[in-house]
Amino acid sequence: MVFFRNLLLRVFVVGVIFALLYLVVILSFWDTWVSVFGMWKMEEKDAAMVMVASFTLLRIILVFLILVPAIALHWTSKANRATGSE
Repeated sequence: MVFFRNLLLRVFVVGVIFALLYLVVILSFWDTWVSVFGMWKMEEKDAAMVMVASFTLLRIILVFLILVPAIALHWTSKANRATGSE
């Protein structure tokens, strides 16, 4: 049980690092992304909506699919240790 808790917490940390890297890449290459989206006749506000939506989706996946199970496993592990059952 502890293995899975540690695994999920480490996956969450790595996911956060990748999300921050994703944010830095988006912000540093903003003009490039806008010109790429311009090839498909998208305006800057539409390109911004696409990038913000994808970043939001990434955050939702990290929180609800990774953090919540990690917290639940941690809570279960602490409860098992407190009662003495393994």
